[in-house]
Parts: sequence; C-alpha cells; structure tokens
Amino acid sequence: MSATLPNLDLLSRWLDAQLYRTDYRPVPLTESVKVGSVLYDRSMKRIREIRPSKTIKGDDDQVVPLCLETVTAGHSVLIFCPTKKWCELLAETIAREFYTIFCEYSKKLKNSEGGAALEPPVVRLNWDAVRDVVAQLKHLPVSLDPVLGKTVQYGVAFHHAGLTFDERDIVEGAFRQGVVKVLVATSTLSSGVNLPARRVIIRSPIFRGKLIEVLAYQQMVGRAGRKGVDTQGESILVCKQSEKSKAVSLLTAALKPVQSCLVVREGATLSSNMKRAIMEVIVSGVASSASEVQSYAACTMLAASLGEELSAGTSDVISNCIQFLVDNEFIRVQMVNESTLYVPSQLGTAVLASALAPDEALAVFAQLQRARKCFVLSCELHVIYQVTPIYMLDAWAELDWFHYMSLWEQMPVDMKKVAELVGVEEGFLARAISGRVSARCAKQARLLTVHKRFYTALVLNDLVNEMPLSDAARKYKTTRGVLQSLQQSSATFAGMVTVFCNRLGWHNMELLLNDFQSRLTFGVQRELCDLVRLSLLNGQRARILYDAGYQTVAAVAGAASSHVENLLRNAAPFVSKKVADGETEFEVAERNRTRCIWLTGRKGLTEREAAALVVMEARQLIEQHVDLLGVRRRPADDVPACPPGGAASIGHAQVTRAAESSIYINWLYTKPSRRSADTAIKRGESVGSGATAVLPCGPVTGPGVEPVCAANPSDALPREQQQPETVSHSHSASTNSIQNQQTETVSHSNNCLSL
Repeated sequence: MSATLPNLDLLSRWLDAQLYRTDYRPVPLTESVKVGSVLYDRSMKRIREIRPSKTIKGDDDQVVPLCLETVTAGHSVLIFCPTKKWCELLAETIAREFYTIFCEYSKKLKNSEGGAALEPPVVRLNWDAVRDVVAQLKHLPVSLDPVLGKTVQYGVAFHHAGLTFDERDIVEGAFRQGVVKVLVATSTLSSGVNLPARRVIIRSPIFRGKLIEVLAYQQMVGRAGRKGVDTQGESILVCKQSEKSKAVSLLTAALKPVQSCLVVREGATLSSNMKRAIMEVIVSGVASSASEVQSYAACTMLAASLGEELSAGTSDVISNCIQFLVDNEFIRVQMVNESTLYVPSQLGTAVLASALAPDEALAVFAQLQRARKCFVLSCELHVIYQVTPIYMLDAWAELDWFHYMSLWEQMPVDMKKVAELVGVEEGFLARAISGRVSARCAKQARLLTVHKRFYTALVLNDLVNEMPLSDAARKYKTTRGVLQSLQQSSATFAGMVTVFCNRLGWHNMELLLNDFQSRLTFGVQRELCDLVRLSLLNGQRARILYDAGYQTVAAVAGAASSHVENLLRNAAPFVSKKVADGETEFEVAERNRTRCIWLTGRKGLTEREAAALVVMEARQLIEQHVDLLGVRRRPADDVPACPPGGAASIGHAQVTRAAESSIYINWLYTKPSRRSADTAIKRGESVGSGATAVLPCGPVTGPGVEPVCAANPSDALPREQQQPETVSHSHSASTNSIQNQQTETVSHSNNCLSL
C-alpha cells in the first residue's frame, strides 16, 4: 500500500494480486507554493500575502512567521533544508525569535500592576519536558552539540547526519511528543522515520544543486497531517521568483515508474544485482541447472516488465552471469549422468553466508589473501583495515589531503608498514595535495579508494582504542554523526568478513577478526567486549566497572548493587545537595531529583536505579546461560541472596561464558559455608544440594571476595605459559576428572554441574 508507486498494475501482475486504487486520504493535505511573500495554491491561484509584524534578521523568506502561525495554534512544524549548515542556521534564527517572545512576556509579567492576569505567550512550551530533553542530551556519553544545546531550550531543534544516533533519537522523540515544536531537517528524514507535523515547509526546490526528485518531494509533503495524529495537513514550498517555473513543474510532475533492480544499467555489460541473484539461487540449492535458473528468472519482476521480450535478451544475460560465476570460482560445473549441473564452491558458500555481493567479495578475498602472506601484528591497524567497509568511502568526499599528509608524517613505523602493505604511497598523497589526482583514470581511482579506506581505518583504530568521539571528530575534521555511521557500518562489515573467513576455512584469520564486531559497535578495547553485552552499559560505564574489578558479566551478576551505585555516582561530576547562594528551595529540590543515567528511548534513572538494573540484567544473562547448559534452577523464591562483595571473575584468558556461569551457580543454587564449600570442591563432592562443582580455574576473585580455590597448578603460571582451555559437554551425571590439569570440562544433568 503506497501513494508513491505509479505503475501498480505491473506490481499486481508480477505478484498475481488484485489491484485496488483510491484517491482518498484520511487526513486532507493542502499543497501550496510561496513565491516571494505571496502564497499560491497547487493550481497557482493567489491565496494571500505573508506580512510579518517585524523584520527578522536572517529570515528574508518569512519562514519564521510561517512557523509562528502553526505553533501559536498549538501544532508542530517540520522544515526541510538542502544542507546541514542551513539546518543549523535556520534553527538558530527561529530559536532566537522564540527567545525574544519569552523575554518580552517575562518583562510584561514583572511590570504588570498588582499581578494582573496576562494572556499566555504565543509560543507555549512544556518547560518540565524541555528540561528533561536538555538533561538527556547533556548526559549522553559524547558531548552535546553546542548549537543544538542552545536551540532545544526554546522548543526548536535540527536533525541531520552530523548528529550522533542518540541525539537524533532524542530529538525525534521530543518532536513526536510535542516537546519540540519546530524541527529543521535534511531530506534524509523524509523517508523511514514517521514524524508527522501539521505544517511541512520545504525551504528550497533545489537540493544538492538540482531540482528535488518528485518522489523525494512527495515523501516530504506526505509528513504533513498523518492519520491518528492530526485532522489536516499543509505543505509550503518556498521559492524565489526565478524558481517559480521549477516549483510548478515539481507540483505537476508524474512519479517515475518503479523498475526491477536486475536491469542492466547503461554502459554496463552485466548487472551486479543479476550476478548476485543467480549466485544466490544456485548456491542456496534452489536451482542447479540452466533450465531451473531460467525458471527462476521468469519469476522476477524483470520478467513481468519485459513480457514477450524476455526469452531472447535475458537468456544471453543469464548465460553471461553464469560464466562470470564459473570463471571466478563461485560455482563449479559438474557432469552427472550426461547432465550439466551447477554446484556451489566453498567460495560461493562463503559469499552467500556473509551476505557480500560477488564483486565486493572478490575485492575482500584478494585483500585477505594478500594479508595472509604478510600480516603486521605489532599493532591492530592491519586487522582493522580488513574490516573497514569498501562502500563507505563517500564519507570522505571532501578529504583534507594536507591533513592526511600531516597524519602520515606523525605515524609510527609499524603503522607505516601497514600502509605500505595495503598500497598507500606518500607520492600519491603529495599529488593529491596539489590536485593532480583524477578519478577518471582507473589506476588512480583504485589508489584513491585504497587511500580513503586506509584513512577510515585510522579513524576506526582510534575509536576501538576508546578515543572519545568528540576528540576523534576534531582530529579527523568530521562530525560525530559521520564517525558513528562509520562505526556501525564497520561493525556490520566486520561480522560479514568474519563469517566469510569461517566458511572459507581460514580459522586463523577468523580468530584475528572475531572480536571486532562488538568492539567497533561500542568503541571499546578487547577486554570490555563481555561487559558491553549489558544494554545499560556503554563503553564509558563498562570501563568504570572493569577498572573497579568487575571484569565480566558473571562478576557484575554477583555484585552488590550498592557498590555499583557508588561507582556510577563517583564517575559523574560532583553535585552538592546544599542550597547555593541565590538558589530557591524549589531549585534545590529539582536539582536533587535530577536523573543522571539516560538511555535512549527510556526514562532517566538515578544511580541507584541504574545499578539495580545493571545487576539484574547481568543475573538474567547468566541464568540464560545456565538454562542452555541444561541445569535445573531453584524457584525464584528459594534463591539465596547475593553474597556480600560480589561474585566471581576469572583471571585467565579465554575462559568460556559457560565456565563463568558455573561460578555464579555455585552461590546462586547452593550457599554452603565458605570452608565446607572449599573442602567439597577440592574433593569433587556435592556442594550443598544443587550442584557438584570442580573448579580447576584458579582463584575466584572480585572486589571484596576471598579466593575459593586454586585447584589447578597451571594458574600460577604467567598467562602466556598457560595451556589453551577447551569446553566439552557430556550428559553423564558423574563428575568428570581433570585431565592433565589443562582442560575445563562441563558436565551437566538434572542436578549436577562439573567445571
């Protein structure tokens, strides 16, 4: 169901569905055009003239009066601007006018004789809700955008890719709830995010140097007057006198028909989407012969759109695609009973499992092959380069090459070695500074891609080593929002490349890449990967707990919430509870009620509430692991209280989460005396009535926890001398012995667990 699909008959024919059309819109929408100071309707009939009561600096097109008309009536306004800078400037202008209105009202209130009743200001805000939004923004892990911090105090905000994900989520929520009355955004907000408004203003018909596409315009005006939110909607396209003809063509133009993505683009021999589609049906086992591939092609939207023309042209395209897949070893040709069958290769299976496109997979495959021959492990940059997305290089469309050269000159020797291995050349940087690099030349275009990708890897290297986002933005001369987008895309790509290596059987490479998905997502070092599984912990809070001795989820699960509360409280700037000079009792009470822990999409929390939720979530995670082990838990009412000081954390490397879970089980299901438990554990006897535990895993440590046992002599060795640990599962009810004191064995039944 859509208002922006013109060729619905093609879709209905392709899906073999019945088609229903209607022009009915539940909430009526009025489209208009503002040329100069005059407002016209869709047929260019004059409606009225905009006559502001005063001239506002920086508002030559009377956008502020249009906003005031709607906000005064108690509704919201959504404004679309071509650029991020324009969004910020317009938001500042509108916020400044709202501030003036509030100041004038305050003066009238003070000068009113005998406290005479005054009419409320034309702009009415929920000040408590506004303060909550400001507090949320101020308590984000990254510093608040200074312009957004000024405008949002007066019910005005902006939204573009330069903001962080958290800032965008908070702004969207505030606008949806009516706390923010005016939102200025770039065109990316027009699709995907449901943010309805009474009035939509499109600041210019020209975006990125050309006329807005009809589909983008329809998406923008479609935000006005959404069902269930408003009773009517209106859109205003603002343009200059010289742009009037363009505005008319935009209002009257028809939408472009939807077409299949399998169509070969102009100038290309093969469609990348067609190559991917055919590879997927063969590798997944849906089709294994030429006739089956043809049958698949006949079911596509491309076939529905071509009709009778399908057989001649498409057969050649399919044959060319299959030949491409065979030549590049994605599939193999196999003869079975004189029949030609297509079977997937290991490379094809890896590409399908990783969700990489065939062309992209070939590039990744070539780079990984080169890296396997010579890998720099003295720093993490070479590994990070392998998980840096190839398709995110548009983020550096205006790269400062002189700044790039400055970073190059300051680079350590091992990082320069990585640069040389991946193809970065100092001479290329010098040519780029002087503007002698052309993307039209294939060789230079390839080098440009390598250099931009390496620059992205430098950014990601700093982020995974916990450089604050704002510091990284300053160092690399970009916005925090762009860096977060790079982080998330790289995290996804890291997961894809890790699966790719796994299916190829390159397990050594897989081990090197394995942790980078979570590290890139949260911007943390390797040791924090376990803690950031808790949704209430970001990288900053996880680091606080880790430094205090809570190094695993199991350790947090056994922590006293009061101890976690103290850590969170001491990590925040100190705020006195006493009355400051010139402060009222109401202001003191408001300050003391301030929520210090904010999570996107949730209500603010005090340190005590946050600490209790962190510990509870950690225990729930451990209980889920216990359930996966097949251990029967006691009813919730019979579970003993957490021992004072916290539960266990295990000191040596790569102990599995199942092993950590069993430490927690030790006190969760049984709670014997420390001395008797220690004796029983060493003998391999039953501990209490709930579990049998043999712990060859070294001393149990944690803040305020004394060692339980040290049954494994190898724990006394330095970490690098310890033998690798493995976990195996058995359904035997008996306790497995420790073999060579080097293997951790988990054995479980209804009432028995051995570690």
